[in-house]
Amino acid sequence: MQYTTSEQQFKPAPEGTFQAKITDVSEWSNPNGQNKLIVEFTFNNPDTLDEIKKKEFVNPVISQGDGFRVFADLISLVHPDIEPEGEFNEKELLNKECEITIKHTEGKGRHEGKVFSNVVMVLPVKKNTK
Repeated sequence: MQYTTSEQQFKPAPEGTFQAKITDVSEWSNPNGQNKLIVEFTFNNPDTLDEIKKKEFVNPVISQGDGFRVFADLISLVHPDIEPEGEFNEKELLNKECEITIKHTEGKGRHEGKVFSNVVMVLPVKKNTK
């Protein structure tokens, strides 16, 4: 069995805007009982054409504030008219094509020196008008 350290495994996804597909969605609860969605976006690195799978923890809160905008963006992929509160089946997101924007942030505290990639925006795929 091969093994590696977490420092060797960690490589952030590239920054930029990419055409992606949602390839997995699951619910997760932290030890404090806070629920989140884990959304996997799959896209190709334009420089290497390698397939990248980027998992993002998403707070299930509708807000335009940083850190909460992505959930509203995700819901709008399947329900354009977002209600202030309600329910939706997260599995409706599976195989949805979208455009994602990834930004890098510097790690702090025990993560100092690392660079993290975060999905900061999810939009419907732009249709060609030609």
